[in-house]
Amino acid sequence: MATTYQDFSGDYAAGTNYTKTITDFTPYTASEVKVKLTKDDGSIEDLTVTSSNPPTVNGTYYATSSSIIARPSNAGTNLRALRETNLTAEDIEFQAGSSIKAADLNKAQEVLRRGVEETREQKASADNEFTSAEKTKLSGIATGAEVNVQSDWNASSGDAQVLNKPTIPTNNNQLTNGAGFTTNTGTVTSVTGTAPIVSSGGTTPAISISDDSITEVKLDIHNAPSGTDKVLGYTSNGLEWVDNNNTTATNVDSAGAIMNSDLDGKGEILVGDGSGDPTALAVGTNNYVLTADSNEASGVKWASAGSTTIDDDSLGEVKLDIHNAPSNGKVLGYTTNGLEWVSQSGGGGGSGIALTDLSVTSNSAGTAALSYNNSSGVFSYTPPDLSGYSVTSHNHDSSYNNYTHPTTAGNLHIPSGGSSGQFLKYSASGTAVWAADNNTIYTHPNHTGEVTSTGDGATEIVNNIIDEANLKVSNSPVDGYFLQAQSSNTGGLTWAAVSGGGGSGISDIVEDTTPQLGGHLDCNSKHITESVSAIGTAGATGSISNSSATIYTVLTSASTSSTFTLSFLASNFPNGTSALYLVKNAGNKTIAWSNVDWIGGTAPTISTTKYSAIEFVYVSGVSSNVIGCYLGDVG
Repeated sequence: MATTYQDFSGDYAAGTNYTKTITDFTPYTASEVKVKLTKDDGSIEDLTVTSSNPPTVNGTYYATSSSIIARPSNAGTNLRALRETNLTAEDIEFQAGSSIKAADLNKAQEVLRRGVEETREQKASADNEFTSAEKTKLSGIATGAEVNVQSDWNASSGDAQVLNKPTIPTNNNQLTNGAGFTTNTGTVTSVTGTAPIVSSGGTTPAISISDDSITEVKLDIHNAPSGTDKVLGYTSNGLEWVDNNNTTATNVDSAGAIMNSDLDGKGEILVGDGSGDPTALAVGTNNYVLTADSNEASGVKWASAGSTTIDDDSLGEVKLDIHNAPSNGKVLGYTTNGLEWVSQSGGGGGSGIALTDLSVTSNSAGTAALSYNNSSGVFSYTPPDLSGYSVTSHNHDSSYNNYTHPTTAGNLHIPSGGSSGQFLKYSASGTAVWAADNNTIYTHPNHTGEVTSTGDGATEIVNNIIDEANLKVSNSPVDGYFLQAQSSNTGGLTWAAVSGGGGSGISDIVEDTTPQLGGHLDCNSKHITESVSAIGTAGATGSISNSSATIYTVLTSASTSSTFTLSFLASNFPNGTSALYLVKNAGNKTIAWSNVDWIGGTAPTISTTKYSAIEFVYVSGVSSNVIGCYLGDVG
């Protein structure tokens, strides 16, 4: 039996176009194609045919004899394209006395056959078919089942009648006691309880529950306890074992944590006493320090800081905070770095006091005085004026004039020896020695950069090194200005604009944007030639450009790829220019073109025996592609 419809299952949204290709049946015309949608609720939506391609209105479809474009107005799970042959169309008309052609009979039979097929297979249409949900529902209904009805206790017939109704007693004397039933009409004399329930006894007992007697199993708890550290809490499930997340000051304190109240005194500190429970030590007396004392319970106590002294002659150089390490001949000075070992300076070639740096000048008698000029290094001595004293000759003991010079530190004489250029240097307490001056030779440095120098101190300016920033010019430069001599200005130089006339410069230079020959162009027996370049075809691609030539040749061969593509890139083809391509497909390959707009709309067939001439022109305002024009075959 022939197929007269085709289903397309899927998820379909309202207001969206869906294109489907019909492969299972063939209609005579597009008007015989109908479309239905099975909606999400199982009902059927009949779509209406439209001439809009694609459809723009929900609930319509556009059809050809081989495809549909459906735009449902509801969400659904299945599109069905079906054939409905027009049985009323007068495709064939028989006239009285006319002959009957086999083709006409076949056509009539085909129309009739299609109508029968559609009637049988489609069961009128998809809206008369059971959905899958409906089929499942029907298969679950028992044979003989009826529609649900409301039961009526008093009904004696019909679907509402309740069968096998029990007899309901109207009095309790109609009831029979069950096994173990007893009847007692006496008086209660005592009530007792079983642990953990306690009764006080008597006819009116007090009932209570013993303390600490209710176990966990007696409680109605939602879950069973698991693990440890659970607490009984009340949740949406009632009583329930939950994690113990409630941290309180009481249980934290009992666990040994340090609380705020443990340090409630100003200046208190916690001190371990060996018991595992630290002790709060109160603040000590002002200026007291915390001192270790094993006799104290806590091991420490507040005590006076006492005084600290430094013994005389006990601080060595290593104890001082000096910026650098010492070396022989250095003296301790104060610099920007603080205390620092530095070279001795002042006199004797700049590195110490030399013999020649000191001199003594004697003045006329007067008030005795000794002075020192720290600029010239000269000591001046003025002896006392003894002119008012009389001189009397006495006989003295021979020991009166025997002067002995002290030999203690600070009273020693200048040592003997020494030579020119040497200076006195510290050797020991009260002792000086002659030492050589090792820092009096000056070496002229060599300069680098714009100004260079050699060891003898001569300097020079190297070539091509002085820029504008190093010139002494009276004003700031401006682009296009030139350097002009002006003796009255600073530096004798000035940046000035180019001016015309008087032989002082070139002026009024403008670009001629519309040049004209104005006559014949004389090439002086020379030729104007165009460059020619060959494009290799060993690979799979070539370029359409005129960056290196204006005429290009392309010749394929057996080694060329099966498809050879010539591509245009605007970056290789200046706007408003052209190039001539001579292409010969000697290798009989497929030649493809990329980014080319062909005049006439079709790319040419490239000759395998001649060169096909193609002119390419690029005009960006017309197209982003290059324009190709096939001129013909040559050669």
